[in-house]
Amino acid sequence: MVLTFKLVVSLALLVLLLVSKRFDLGRLRSRQFTLLSWSALASIRFIVFCMIYVVLNLNPQSDMIGYFSEAKDALNGGLIYRDFESSYGPIFTYMDAVVVYLWHSPKSIILFAIVLELASFPLWLCVARGCFDEGTVRTAALLYILSPIPFFATGVSGLNQSLGAAYLALVILLLMSRREGLAGFVMGMAIPGVKFLMVLFSPIAWVFSRHKTRFLVGFCIPVIAVYGTIHLLGADLTVPFKIQVNDQTSGNLPFLLGLVGLDAASPGVSRLFDCMTAIALALVFLIHAIRTRTEQASWVVHMCSIIGLTFMLFSKKSYTTYLVLFYFPLCISVAKSGFSLASAAQFGVFNLVATLEPSLLFRWVLNSSTIKNPSLAYLSMIHRNSVFISVIFLVVNLALVSSYCRLLIGIWRVMLQDRSERERAVPEVQFA
Repeated sequence: MVLTFKLVVSLALLVLLLVSKRFDLGRLRSRQFTLLSWSALASIRFIVFCMIYVVLNLNPQSDMIGYFSEAKDALNGGLIYRDFESSYGPIFTYMDAVVVYLWHSPKSIILFAIVLELASFPLWLCVARGCFDEGTVRTAALLYILSPIPFFATGVSGLNQSLGAAYLALVILLLMSRREGLAGFVMGMAIPGVKFLMVLFSPIAWVFSRHKTRFLVGFCIPVIAVYGTIHLLGADLTVPFKIQVNDQTSGNLPFLLGLVGLDAASPGVSRLFDCMTAIALALVFLIHAIRTRTEQASWVVHMCSIIGLTFMLFSKKSYTTYLVLFYFPLCISVAKSGFSLASAAQFGVFNLVATLEPSLLFRWVLNSSTIKNPSLAYLSMIHRNSVFISVIFLVVNLALVSSYCRLLIGIWRVMLQDRSERERAVPEVQFA
């Protein structure tokens, strides 16, 4: 049922995306487009929420069960990492506790995630308009609204990635206005405010900031204050790392390497994958810092896509819902690279694959095996599952990994082109 629902919705949104190419949105003024696009996004989110959780009265699933349980523990006076375990940031958990206090239901957390997404959408439009032409902005907004990834991750599941995206949008806006200290503070708040995964985008923001000391001081203040306080109260700050250190998913290079002989369940190989991720992120970051970095805010936007996609490709745990953290920047990067009917179809297929892959993992592999490692579970079930299921799951994972690579290469080319155009423009300005 879930797979069918995801497939139907993803295909419907893909058709709408292709049809939307026929409409001329250039006639609308910027304010009109902002209002229309925000209203469209809000209508989709609230209609779906009401249909699923009010009319059909279905119970939230997935991570929402954990969010709700931890929020109740916090309401009962528990201290995160001491009285109850969590892989999420302390501020996020206590924010959920406030929401649950107002409406004692996991549905309240989903509604909260939708509100955060709607609040951050205009921020992303402001970021895009500060860096790119209006055509790119409108195409990116259209890609976001008609994507099944935030549709399911935020609108249906209410995952905390929408909160992470809101933090990131605010950080970039503050950097664009040269308020580095406040930008660093917001970036620091994102770590306990969502989860440690937000640290991925901190080096990008720090390198782009003009006053790096201010940014660094601002970043350290909330991190030290929040984690230092709960540590003094007896919290074990290593808990979130212990929970996730050996977690693995499909849809990445470590999963595929596990299919060709590496014992992905062994601690040594697991640490090898972690080192591979760290090295890949460091190399990609350094290469772009040297080859493509400019003083234009467009670099920060593209780099969010680059670093995010690199993590998705190399990390042994990279659920496709993590894409929501940097999904609007990704839409901007895709729109900037040249948007046509063919590229719309390719991006739509990527969305379809990324939406279905996690459900296929749990329903076709993990739920049918006592082995929790995805690659080993898949190999153990090849002879038990039908050939069709085994082949489709492998094809989906190969398509997902190849899409990450294709997007990385495409954005890299756009960044190189942007820098070369700016370098050519400098002499023209000087001699004018």
